[in-house]
Amino acid sequence: MAQRRIIRVSARAFVHPREGSIVNSAGHKGGIVWSGGENGEERTGGNPVTVFYPVIGDNDSSKSVSLALSSKECSTLAKSCSWESIIIGAATDSNSSHTFRFFMPSGEEVSFCGHAAIGASAFVARKETLMHAFNSLSTKVDLTSSTVSFATPDNSKYVSKVCGDSVELIMRACHEENDCRQLPNAPPLIQLLNEFGLDLGDLNSNDCDDPFRWPTYVNSSVARKKTLIPIVSLERLHAASAPKDPSRFRRLCDSIDSTGIYLYSEDRTSTDDGSNVSFECRQFPRASGYAEDPATGIAAGALAASLYARGMRRDSYTFYQGTAMDRPSRIQVKIGSCGDCFLKLSYTGIVAFDSIACLE
Repeated sequence: MAQRRIIRVSARAFVHPREGSIVNSAGHKGGIVWSGGENGEERTGGNPVTVFYPVIGDNDSSKSVSLALSSKECSTLAKSCSWESIIIGAATDSNSSHTFRFFMPSGEEVSFCGHAAIGASAFVARKETLMHAFNSLSTKVDLTSSTVSFATPDNSKYVSKVCGDSVELIMRACHEENDCRQLPNAPPLIQLLNEFGLDLGDLNSNDCDDPFRWPTYVNSSVARKKTLIPIVSLERLHAASAPKDPSRFRRLCDSIDSTGIYLYSEDRTSTDDGSNVSFECRQFPRASGYAEDPATGIAAGALAASLYARGMRRDSYTFYQGTAMDRPSRIQVKIGSCGDCFLKLSYTGIVAFDSIACLE
């Protein structure tokens, strides 16, 4: 009789490249673990995601068949995680190879999560090798390119290009933006800044010394609304604290219909040569069970889209995040117009696999 199994993979997406590529180490607790950067140190960067792959079959992944889980089962798995998770299911049509469902650690299902999609795409591209890791510790990083197509429950279609531990996620998104100050119940910006131990003097104000009009206290969205606030310097950006009162912070976010605050500052140590511009960022989610996020793809995409709409057109935008958390991450975004409000977005990030285990 075929065996029902759920493959559980711990991964991190948008790992900073200075941490090196995947390296094998000894297995433990029935799984296999990869650790160590270029100098053998433990890697901590990137945004964690747990990938669940329910199947019926044996350890030969080529003979395994995707197993559909109920919403209750999915929610239970999600609640076992301390961060976002993704559940891979069978495709519902011939245009996609898989269906991806995204969950918060609260068990709530959400429409999309960029870093989770990238982590799951890397797993799908390498699942033959990874699932055979139960039988052998001899694995190699496959540097050949492959393409992963997937759909979400709302029937949106996506494509990821995978080469080794690098994944480029390509999507068509509608950019929407509104000025929070025009919302009827919006609090003064100073109230949000004070939650982070900042004040108006820390704001990168749009003055005559800087002709570019930075997106300030606006909700920008390519998937879910993130509130953009420019900070005057990297020093002040990294001086920000986690929200002082999580309950009050949640109410402030709710008053402007935001899923999180994205503080950002241009990295003036990197040269803007007209082809790429770099930013340091910090994302504080409305209420996700943790105070700060080390890498947030949809927030980086929202900021890139706002910059693009204001005329800062670049071949690529690079966003560094997680620095203040000692979890360095890098998100690279490319953007182009598809007409009307639609944009063609691509996110590129490095994925690190930490462990793989089997739940039976």
